[in-house]
Amino acid sequence: MKIAIFHNAVNESSALDEKDTLDQVASVEASLQRLGHDPVRVPCPLDLAAVVEAVRRLAPDLGCNLVEALAARG
Repeated sequence: MKIAIFHNAVNESSALDEKDTLDQVASVEASLQRLGHDPVRVPCPLDLAAVVEAVRRLAPDLGCNLVEALAARG
Protein backbone atom coordinates (compact mmCIF):
# COMPACT_ATOMS: atom_id res chain seq x y z
CA MET A 1 0.00 0.00 0.00
CA LYS A 2 1.35 3.45 -0.91
CA ILE A 3 1.16 5.70 2.15
CA ALA A 4 1.86 9.44 2.01
CA ILE A 5 3.62 10.86 5.06
CA PHE A 6 2.71 14.53 5.26
CA HIS A 7 5.19 16.63 7.23
CA ASN A 8 6.37 20.19 7.78
CA ALA A 9 8.48 21.54 4.95
CA VAL A 10 11.89 22.24 6.49
CA ASN A 11 15.18 23.55 5.13
CA GLU A 12 18.68 24.38 6.36
CA SER A 13 17.50 27.60 8.03
CA SER A 14 14.65 25.92 9.94
CA ALA A 15 14.82 25.84 13.73
CA LEU A 16 15.98 22.61 15.37
CA ASP A 17 12.53 21.92 16.80
CA GLU A 18 11.15 22.09 13.26
CA LYS A 19 13.86 19.84 11.87
CA ASP A 20 13.05 17.10 14.38
CA THR A 21 9.96 16.46 12.26
CA LEU A 22 12.27 14.64 9.85
CA ASP A 23 13.28 12.24 12.65
CA GLN A 24 9.60 11.45 13.21
CA VAL A 25 9.08 10.97 9.48
CA ALA A 26 12.05 8.58 9.29
CA SER A 27 10.66 6.54 12.19
CA VAL A 28 7.19 6.24 10.65
CA GLU A 29 8.71 5.55 7.24
CA ALA A 30 10.88 2.70 8.60
CA SER A 31 7.93 1.16 10.44
CA LEU A 32 5.74 1.26 7.35
CA GLN A 33 8.50 -0.30 5.25
CA ARG A 34 8.91 -3.14 7.79
CA LEU A 35 5.18 -3.78 7.43
CA GLY A 36 5.59 -4.06 3.65
CA HIS A 37 4.15 -0.68 2.68
CA ASP A 38 5.52 1.94 0.29
CA PRO A 39 5.83 5.20 2.25
CA VAL A 40 6.28 8.47 0.35
CA ARG A 41 7.35 11.72 2.03
CA VAL A 42 5.20 14.74 1.20
CA PRO A 43 6.55 18.04 2.57
CA CYS A 44 3.80 20.59 3.18
CA PRO A 45 4.77 24.18 2.46
CA LEU A 46 2.38 27.11 2.74
CA ASP A 47 1.60 26.57 -0.95
CA LEU A 48 -1.21 24.07 -0.40
CA ALA A 49 -1.88 23.83 -4.13
CA ALA A 50 1.53 22.14 -4.41
CA VAL A 51 0.48 19.62 -1.76
CA VAL A 52 -2.77 18.91 -3.60
CA GLU A 53 -0.81 18.39 -6.83
CA ALA A 54 1.58 16.01 -5.07
CA VAL A 55 -1.35 13.97 -3.74
CA ARG A 56 -2.91 13.80 -7.19
CA ARG A 57 0.38 12.76 -8.78
CA LEU A 58 1.25 10.17 -6.12
CA ALA A 59 -2.30 8.81 -5.68
CA PRO A 60 -1.58 7.32 -2.24
CA ASP A 61 -3.88 4.74 -0.69
CA LEU A 62 -3.59 6.35 2.73
CA GLY A 63 -2.10 9.42 4.39
CA CYS A 64 -0.29 9.90 7.68
CA ASN A 65 -0.32 13.49 8.98
CA LEU A 66 2.77 14.65 10.88
CA VAL A 67 2.31 18.34 10.00
CA GLU A 68 2.60 20.56 13.07
CA ALA A 69 3.04 23.92 11.36
CA LEU A 70 2.90 25.65 7.99
CA ALA A 71 5.60 28.24 7.21
CA ALA A 72 6.86 27.82 10.82
CA ARG A 73 3.50 28.85 12.26
CA GLY A 74 1.59 26.37 14.41
